[in-house]
Amino acid sequence: GGARGAPDAWGGCLLAGGYCEDSLGRVLQALAISEAEIAQFTVEGCVINIGEAVSLSTEHERRAAILLRDACSSLLLSSPTTLAHDVQILEGGLVQIPEGEAVTPAGSPGGQLRPRRLLQAVRARVCRKRCLEDSRSRADAFVQRPTAMATLRRPWKAHIRTSG
Repeated sequence: GGARGAPDAWGGCLLAGGYCEDSLGRVLQALAISEAEIAQFTVEGCVINIGEAVSLSTEHERRAAILLRDACSSLLLSSPTTLAHDVQILEGGLVQIPEGEAVTPAGSPGGQLRPRRLLQAVRARVCRKRCLEDSRSRADAFVQRPTAMATLRRPWKAHIRTSG
């Protein structure tokens, strides 16, 4: 049980362990295509190659990883709290709400949450942030050493070390 993805504007495309759905990978690959690759392979050739087992180039995969890393960082920075702060809330170290009292969460359109619902919302936020941090970390590792990670594409099928 438990939440496995990061529910956000990406439609839950991020999964636990730093992985992402194929659909998000294909979008990132499309966004990462350079003018030189279009000139070399044509638009049609690039389109056919997106999502296939053989990438256009390691550099193309690296640019897709940079996009993923930066998107995850941006989403994490847009949160009003850090992961550590949210974990402290769950551990009871920061927020004490008397049972039965309602609170209005920041950014809520006038709605109130009972303490149990508030903690459920914080748990969901922690799950989302962990998925984002894991994905950012995996993407950054690929950016730093793309040949050591074989491919960013379908990493659950290819954990191959090809160098150092």
